[in-house]
Amino acid sequence: LLPFLTSDKKNVPRFVEYYEGFLMAIDSLRRTGTSIDLSVYDLGDGTQKTEEVLRTDEVNAADLIIGGVTDEQIELIADYAPKAYIAPIAAVRAASLLANYNAVFVSIGDKDEETDFVRALKAEMTKKGIPNREVGYNSRTFMNDLTGLLSTSKPNVIIPTSSSEGALAKLRPTLRALLQGKSNYRLTLFGYPEWQTYTNYTRDFSAFNTYIYAPFFAISRSASVRRFTSRYKSFYQKSMHQTYPRYAMLGFDTGMYFIGALQKHGANFEENIRQMKYNSLQMGLYYNERMSNWGGFMNQNIYIVHYNKDNTVTRE
Repeated sequence: LLPFLTSDKKNVPRFVEYYEGFLMAIDSLRRTGTSIDLSVYDLGDGTQKTEEVLRTDEVNAADLIIGGVTDEQIELIADYAPKAYIAPIAAVRAASLLANYNAVFVSIGDKDEETDFVRALKAEMTKKGIPNREVGYNSRTFMNDLTGLLSTSKPNVIIPTSSSEGALAKLRPTLRALLQGKSNYRLTLFGYPEWQTYTNYTRDFSAFNTYIYAPFFAISRSASVRRFTSRYKSFYQKSMHQTYPRYAMLGFDTGMYFIGALQKHGANFEENIRQMKYNSLQMGLYYNERMSNWGGFMNQNIYIVHYNKDNTVTRE
């Protein structure tokens, strides 16, 4: 269920690419002997077509429904649209990773403030006894303000409160100066999913020993991602769009995981969902608990991505 014919011209290529990746998953599963009956519906703009589709016998009899893009469409297909759900999960992972650090939050104050995550991470750090303080960004005094909060006896992690590229641009000169000087500070930068799209900062991320959290992350140099990229180009005679996430990979991962689950466990695969493993290209899938006694499962996977100082990138 996807909006192919829509006024949202910017995102139509993403929806098409998602569907293309999904078709590649179906092709892979067919080769293993899986029989698949696929129906595709265009949701268009708004919710009228979504309401019509959900009344059809075909959809009512389906084992699996994938789709809905806008909040309004998703709310008709599911009872909730989990926007801020990953912030507390990411905060728990981050606090565990940074347990031995001195944490300094840098308040940027721009339009991309990550309020939910920052609030959750501060609470986790306080609970675990991780020292953390905050400094406001001021271009004239930032070097002195920051160094006044850094530790020389333990590693320091710098966490901007904004995920914007502009926030990184403000931090970079000071962090570079500290690395190139003769200071005794051990520095690490921690940030956000959006950072993987800021390709001009890749070398800086390695230099700053950077970690980010992300629900989606593809290791571009991995054999599986290279193989998929080549196969996609062979299938469709074009390259994938440079988006975050890569929609073709998103379609492939969801197709392989959920149709593979139907193949192995049948229509009631959720009874075995906690034990299901899938080595994804880009999207980790981890369903451990229901949202409530009557609710469905929520994907709780968060990757911690590390830009190592030797310019390699690892994902856990």
